[in-house]
Amino acid sequence: MDTLVERSDNPIETAQAAGAQPTRKRGSKRLWKLYSKGSTILAGVVALRLTESTWRLATHRKAPNDPEHPDVNAREAITWALLSGVTAEMTKIVISRKTAQYWVRSTGNLPPGMDPIED
Repeated sequence: MDTLVERSDNPIETAQAAGAQPTRKRGSKRLWKLYSKGSTILAGVVALRLTESTWRLATHRKAPNDPEHPDVNAREAITWALLSGVTAEMTKIVISRKTAQYWVRSTGNLPPGMDPIED
């Protein structure tokens, strides 16, 4: 029978309650950099696809290829810039957080360079 793990504000405590064992080492700094860069690239690809799909759904047109072009309507260019900027940042935050949570579950420690938040 599975037991439910009570969530805590502290991700390390939550991971340890779920069965993660802290490692003696905090984890490889190089490996974390690889995870971090990989998640950033993934976020960029996902954000672009999500932005283009949202644009097509909302306008029933293809997304502007070159919003800086003078023939593109200024309102359309600004709307595209806002949509793509918000989507890119939100996607990056979500994927980066999931990557850090995976690291904590795997190692029992925060990723290298990430300090606990003090109240």
